[in-house]
Amino acid sequence: MKGIELPINILVIIAMAVIVLLGLSALYMGGFGQGAGGIGLESAKSAACQQLLRSGQCGNAGYPGTIKTPGFDANKDGNLDDKDTLQALCENYYGCSGKTGYDFVECCNKRVCGCGS
Repeated sequence: MKGIELPINILVIIAMAVIVLLGLSALYMGGFGQGAGGIGLESAKSAACQQLLRSGQCGNAGYPGTIKTPGFDANKDGNLDDKDTLQALCENYYGCSGKTGYDFVECCNKRVCGCGS
């Protein structure tokens, strides 16, 4: 009596399925994401906007350049440093670049952070 045999093509299909499942689980678990110690865009925005609210600078006079976004590369320079601010986040991710003075504060504080709404 002959034992159960698996053709080579079935073994190849099973191996490919395992590789795909491992890749999907790595993506789901964040293996290819922000990296160790990093946070996502929405988390950085939420934390910076909360800091803006707590600082009392949420109104038109508030200046988002003083609010830091630790753990997120807001200015897209590849470094996590003091240059990563709410201002850089608004400029690089939310279309507030090119605006100055009141227009920038209106864009960043009101549109991005929801101040005054």
